[in-house]
Amino acid sequence: MNFDMHSHFIPREFVEVIKQSDSKWQAKLVQKGEEPWIVHDQGYTYPLVPGFHDTGARLADMARTKVEMSAVSVSPTLFYYWAEPKLALDIAKMTNDAIHGLTKERPDKFVGMGTLPMQDIELAKQELRRCVRDLGFRSIQIGSNVEGVQFDDPKFRSFFKECEELGVFILFHPYYVGAKGMFGKYYLTNLYGNPLDTAMVIASLIFGGVLDHCPKLKVAFTHGGGFFPYQLGRLKHGYEVRSEPKVNGVKSPEKYLHQLYFDTIVFMDKQLRFLVDWAGPDHVMMGTDYAFDMGEFKPVDFVTGAGLTPAQLQAVLGDNAAGIFGVGASKATVSSRR
Repeated sequence: MNFDMHSHFIPREFVEVIKQSDSKWQAKLVQKGEEPWIVHDQGYTYPLVPGFHDTGARLADMARTKVEMSAVSVSPTLFYYWAEPKLALDIAKMTNDAIHGLTKERPDKFVGMGTLPMQDIELAKQELRRCVRDLGFRSIQIGSNVEGVQFDDPKFRSFFKECEELGVFILFHPYYVGAKGMFGKYYLTNLYGNPLDTAMVIASLIFGGVLDHCPKLKVAFTHGGGFFPYQLGRLKHGYEVRSEPKVNGVKSPEKYLHQLYFDTIVFMDKQLRFLVDWAGPDHVMMGTDYAFDMGEFKPVDFVTGAGLTPAQLQAVLGDNAAGIFGVGASKATVSSRR
């Protein structure tokens, strides 16, 4: 099974509402040439590709790219962490219900990942329980931070513990609205900002003691883990020679690799081979970032052409994700490398 663990979704209801002026979602649909674009009041803008909200278009794209199963998560532009908590809860519920409907319509093609109003921990835990108990989700996607607040903040500790107790798999995805200071030129907000945000959240989870506190928690990171895999040695060296990384009594950062998972969106063969060798083939899963233009357009061809061994291919293309998401009779056992 070719399993895409990283694809995005926008509810059709959201699209219909933002066609109207002054919608409560603080976004609008505008026409640029022949394409509709979503424009958020905070400044983020992107084309509304049909596959975001049209099931037929998504299935056609999956067939064309040889993807047989997809984990569907909300577009990070709809996290709404900046909003009043009740509004964020409303859009999370609407999105989760829509994703659940998609999985019920085509259980042979889709599994759902929940989204939560992370600016309010009690509301987030409330919706987390609904996602697990009522909607049957085994995973959630959350941002790399909450309006600049990193996840080592003690207020998030009870949330991660509940995720661990419920057996919920967490995918962290970079998140921003509007410009990001020095990253403003050349689309570096995304090109450099996103992998930096991912490296930051991993370091925060490790040095902040979150992974120590939740040793059974499994967490995944987009875009091949951002800058983290290449800089693990620097973090380890810093841990050995400085006191600051040890302030929370944590272990050296390489001791937590067994809890970390990564997608394949790195775009170059050599980088994917490095990631699989470094992380272990049981900790890398195929992803696409569908339907954004920064996604991998030929995911199966990219993975199969990267020079991996047959066993590595089977794990990365589908077995790892099937085990994580509980789909089918996966032959893979998602296990620790250490």
